[in-house]
Amino acid sequence: MSAASNRAPGRLAALAIAAAAATGAAIRVNPIFDPDYHWHLATGALVFRTRSVPRVDVFSHTFAGAPWRFVDWLADLGMFGLHRLAGDAGVVVAFAASFGLALAISLGSARRVVRAHAGVERPLMLVATAALLVAAVAFRVSPRPQTLTFPLLAIELAILEAGRARPRRWLAAPPLVALWQNVHSSALVGWLVLVGFALGVTIDAARAKATPHARRLAWIVAALGAPALLLAVRPIERLLAGFDHLGDPRVASAFDEWSPLWRLSGFYPAVAVVGVMVAIVAASLATRAGRRAPAADRL
Repeated sequence: MSAASNRAPGRLAALAIAAAAATGAAIRVNPIFDPDYHWHLATGALVFRTRSVPRVDVFSHTFAGAPWRFVDWLADLGMFGLHRLAGDAGVVVAFAASFGLALAISLGSARRVVRAHAGVERPLMLVATAALLVAAVAFRVSPRPQTLTFPLLAIELAILEAGRARPRRWLAAPPLVALWQNVHSSALVGWLVLVGFALGVTIDAARAKATPHARRLAWIVAALGAPALLLAVRPIERLLAGFDHLGDPRVASAFDEWSPLWRLSGFYPAVAVVGVMVAIVAASLATRAGRRAPAADRL
């Protein structure tokens, strides 16, 4: 394929990524509706004022003084600092932008992977992927610490993908897991991703698609991810905190995001259905375009 003919799909792919990131961020600039928002701000203020992470409940009446597995101290401290600088609007915009950042990083990684395997740009596939990501994730984006897991996971996956060319880049993943563990207790997912990636590299090495050096380094990175989870305030409590809600069915039943999709409010299933339909159509068109392209263009 000539350079001139490849530039147009490349520009279209970059435009699709930028549009998806901007759209994803824009649709989450909403009035504050999350009931935990002010609790997170108050907790961040407490950490700032006392220069310590609370061990017991100091807010409620019925559970005052009860042990508290506090999980999100760094995120709450950041929310409090941002609120002091820019108010509620600044916090809302920042968290919406974090979702846009996650989309941009994820789609950029997907673009590089598809281009490496197919040899050509697939802008329509990026559009389909963006629709699915927005449909699946957007309803969970609000000013709260767990929203930050989306860009953190996207960054981790981008590091792993970029390291296929230079495996030493994988060494940036364990410090990211340590940061993640102090932001939100879902950092355990980040470590599991490292283990799964090491398994994938091992399979690639067995098929001669990766070197033994890459396989060893991938397992070293996965092994380093485990102690990275302990680089946090009261690390054992941090690890246990993520399972607190799951241990009580009465609490778990109150969380809409843990319910089947068809039990959620009508808007989000509709968005998901439309996203899936767009993905199917776009992927079909992209596949047909790839089949029609000359063999030389696909190399």
